[in-house]
Amino acid sequence: MPLLRFVLACSLIAAVGCGGGPEAAGEAPPEATETPTGDARLQVIVWSSTSRRAVAATGTVSGAGRSLELDTRAHSQDGQTFSNLAPGLYRVDVKTRYDEGEAHRVTGSEKVYLEPGADEDLTVVAIDHPGDN
Repeated sequence: MPLLRFVLACSLIAAVGCGGGPEAAGEAPPEATETPTGDARLQVIVWSSTSRRAVAATGTVSGAGRSLELDTRAHSQDGQTFSNLAPGLYRVDVKTRYDEGEAHRVTGSEKVYLEPGADEDLTVVAIDHPGDN
């Protein structure tokens, strides 16, 4: 009989301790509109399948609730570095490459998952659209 009382007391204590998260205590949940930040880094280099080298290009980097502009025109060989990224899945889309002052419509897309504290280098291959040169 004492064992039964002990088990019932433990069950009651466990049930009271499982009251729920902040909402159960009357606290508001964290805002979903906050921009997530972290300590991950992503360096993007765009490689042209036509020119067969790193090229200046523009596009977007999307993930973790953010969309960032990609622009490697200032440093095409080194690409562009994005710092303080939150962990998560990111998609890099390249839309335009620049060669000798001319803009060329291209398609290039890669996905990368960034772990907390990641330091990733990503090369996106840009493929020219036929007849758009």
